[in-house]
Amino acid sequence: MFYSEELNKRRASCRSRPPGIPTSAYSHIRVTVTDIARSRTFYDSVFGWPVYAELPEDADAATRTRMAFLFGGVLYQVGDTLFGLRPVANDRFDEDRVGRTGGIAVAAPPAR
Repeated sequence: MFYSEELNKRRASCRSRPPGIPTSAYSHIRVTVTDIARSRTFYDSVFGWPVYAELPEDADAATRTRMAFLFGGVLYQVGDTLFGLRPVANDRFDEDRVGRTGGIAVAAPPAR
């Protein structure tokens, strides 16, 4: 019951705020991960999204510079948006750290 009451309060608060920048979708989401290989195995096996961009293993210096925005990660194409994985070396996940994604929800067709 508490969850519903709290959610209703938040919704009412949002309705009373002035309008912000109008949006209809998001462009991309990037999730930081500690093990890119393990994370890719998970996302590939669960979702099977096509890869939009990744650094080729045999990339030359110019290609590495051009694709530095990947930070050693990967971008998947998910409908009209991108979902990225970015490795963070030896960092450890902390759910209270600012800037970390707390969760991702994806739309899927109803189960049959």
